[in-house]
Amino acid sequence: MNMKRLSLLAGFILVFSGTAEATCFRSVSLGEYPLGEWSDAGRTWVVSDTVGSFSDVVTTLSAAETQRDTLRDQCSEKGNAVIDEVEKRLNERKAGLGAEFDRTCTDPVFCPMVRDITIRSREHEIDQEIGRMRSWYRTSINRCEEHFNYTFNTLSPRLCSQ
Repeated sequence: MNMKRLSLLAGFILVFSGTAEATCFRSVSLGEYPLGEWSDAGRTWVVSDTVGSFSDVVTTLSAAETQRDTLRDQCSEKGNAVIDEVEKRLNERKAGLGAEFDRTCTDPVFCPMVRDITIRSREHEIDQEIGRMRSWYRTSINRCEEHFNYTFNTLSPRLCSQ
């Protein structure tokens, strides 16, 4: 009877200690965050980027803090680089509107009458798209930073090395 209780107690300790180890992680990854993509209407170009990687793991709280800070910085750096790239492409498109109009509008009477207003209208549309894109990516950058803060705050207390 004592031996039965002893082996039951030993089994309980083994199961409990195994469960206790399962409540912490030896390593964690703060994951990744896709910043999203922007393209022209015909999708002849697409600009996008992702911050982080699930394969980047850390085993200590200080390493997790460093990774969080690095990833938050990358949210801003990569996000702003995407904004700059998209804006550059849209401005190149804007710069080519005159040549595009001349190539596609061939009526010798009608085209000269509407050329300037058509080009200005399309320039305005591109400027509005640049504004929408900038706003959208700023929101994405903020969400990216929040993602890595949240993930760090959720996982870091679960590191076994604490």
